[in-house]
Amino acid sequence: GAAVRDLAAGRASWNSSTVPHWPHSGQRPYHLGPFQPHSVHTNCVVVFAIVPKLANFHDIAPPQGIGCASCRCARMNPMANTEQSSSHGKLTAVIAVAAVVIVLALLSAFIWPGWALNKATTPAGTPTTSSTASGTKKSAAPKTPSTPSISAKALPADATSLLKAMPDSVVNYARTDANPSANWTSSSPLEEYTMTYSTGDDTKNIALITAQWSSADDAKKQYTALTASLSGDEIASGNVKVSGKNTGSYIIRKDASDSKKAVAVWINDTAVFQANGPSDAVTTFCQKFPL
Repeated sequence: GAAVRDLAAGRASWNSSTVPHWPHSGQRPYHLGPFQPHSVHTNCVVVFAIVPKLANFHDIAPPQGIGCASCRCARMNPMANTEQSSSHGKLTAVIAVAAVVIVLALLSAFIWPGWALNKATTPAGTPTTSSTASGTKKSAAPKTPSTPSISAKALPADATSLLKAMPDSVVNYARTDANPSANWTSSSPLEEYTMTYSTGDDTKNIALITAQWSSADDAKKQYTALTASLSGDEIASGNVKVSGKNTGSYIIRKDASDSKKAVAVWINDTAVFQANGPSDAVTTFCQKFPL
């Protein structure tokens, strides 16, 4: 009946009442004789039924404060669950911060200011710098090619000794033209020539004027007059030496009419030279010229 259904549902059922000292039949009842039955009552029955098809052991909530010692599940242990959640939150925060730092580093390297992309190769001819224990010093500029990429123009058959003494090439410049000229006739030179030295690029040509006098004093007068006319900033100056002996001097100045060009004037005994062209090229040309 109802009790059975209660048991099947896993619930305990009871219904009992007693009357103390209720009279009984005799101690030894007669065989098949009359008897006094026991008073009607019911007994209390407590049954712990096993509920079938439990889905999960953890579906049964334990009493408050009792943990699951065997599996240490977070549900059975509120404190463990809290600690685990806190650790997980901190780890997530650290990962997020690291990701933001990496993204910002990449943006600054390749987008703005783009320091990783700004490391351009030093342009040819531009001096580089290096750091030393005593500070920062300039290193030498990249080496200039030592041979020209074009051939020198042959001199005429009747070339004079002065013209024949002119080099076919100076570093990467080759002589492409040589003609008599009259730029310094007022100082009465014995002979004068104007030559062109080129790398093959006409925008970088160097024009060279040279003349010779009968005495070193006359040559010195022309040298002094030429250097006095130069008004640009000085680039370099020094002595001209032949076999270790001073035979003259030189000076290189910026061209007052064109800041990208320079003028070099030098004297070697009875000969005077003047070169005009790109600033860096003229400086090297003058210092490497064999006369």
